[in-house]
Amino acid sequence: WKARWKLLRRGKRGRLYAGDIHRFRPGVWFDLITDMGCYHSQPPEKRAAYPDLLKRLLKPGGDFLLWVRSDLTPGPEWGPNRIGRAEIERHFLKQGFSLQEISEVPMARWIGYFVWLKRETGGAHPAGRASLT
Repeated sequence: WKARWKLLRRGKRGRLYAGDIHRFRPGVWFDLITDMGCYHSQPPEKRAAYPDLLKRLLKPGGDFLLWVRSDLTPGPEWGPNRIGRAEIERHFLKQGFSLQEISEVPMARWIGYFVWLKRETGGAHPAGRASLT
């Protein structure tokens, strides 16, 4: 509801979905997908499969905005998994995504990475798949 409120407050239109990406089957492709905590909460084997899930949902040329807890976070291990630049590059850049930006973002209790990835163009939409624009 917070995202919908922010969208309306800014006078923007859009469709917002929230749910388990592993079970999500909307029947359309998206121009933009954001992730604020899903990726870094997954176990390693699910993180490795994550780019394939995104390719099922994000149209070629679409943007993926990711915020993760960084491996630069000091202190004891607690909370979500710590994600390094090497993992982001390994999982996404070899799986059809190009890195547009990666920035360190200091938070109150940890350091995060803001990551902007673009799905590479090429390849046709699967048959019967519409695109939201």
